[in-house]
Amino acid sequence: MIGEDLSILVGREDILFPALVMGAKGCMTATAGILPEAMVGIYNAWKEGNYDKARELQFSILLLIRAMFAAPFPTGFKAALEVRGFKMGPPQQPLSDAEYFKFAGTKSRIEKVMVPLLKSLSNFQSPPS
Repeated sequence: MIGEDLSILVGREDILFPALVMGAKGCMTATAGILPEAMVGIYNAWKEGNYDKARELQFSILLLIRAMFAAPFPTGFKAALEVRGFKMGPPQQPLSDAEYFKFAGTKSRIEKVMVPLLKSLSNFQSPPS
């Protein structure tokens, strides 16, 4: 029996909370660099035993994750970082006209999802009045 001698980190941001419930110790994901407030919030809520809050935070980021994965990795994640205000520059591998069109649509979708998400995340971290 391995027990506490083995620590599991998940690599998919969309399953952080369920993985923690099943015994994982955390995650290594690109979304942790894009939305650290959500990923840390999920972890902290789980650690505190506030599973409803952890689940709600987990569900709150699913649309963004799907939008980021709609473009070839890592271009969707770079687009999300640009929406957060980081200059990422053009993709390293050239995109075809069709891929660029899809990327532009994905970036627009990310912007539409990210703005309200950031607002709702700020509500999670505000202390109750």
